[in-house]
Amino acid sequence: LLALPGRSLLPIEVTAGRDLRKRLSNLERCMARVGAPRGLLLGGGPTVHDEMGTNGSISFWNLPEFLWILGACERAQAHGRQRE
Repeated sequence: LLALPGRSLLPIEVTAGRDLRKRLSNLERCMARVGAPRGLLLGGGPTVHDEMGTNGSISFWNLPEFLWILGACERAQAHGRQRE
C-alpha cells in the first residue's frame, strides 16, 4: 500500500508473470478491504498504460518505467529542497 498525505491509500501489486488477469482479483480484494478507489499493477510487460479491473479501476504500468518516473519525482523534490 502506498500512503500519501491527503490522498486515499493506493494498493500496489508487483508481478513478473505474464497472465496479469490472475493478479487482478487479489488486487481488487485488497482495494475493497482498505476502501481504495484505485489500484496499481506493476509488471514486466509492454510499456503500455492500460486500465484494467472493474470499471478500469486498476492501472497497469511497466515496472522499469514506473521506477524511472518515481526516481525522477524524487530527484525533482530533492532539487527543490536544496533551493530553499
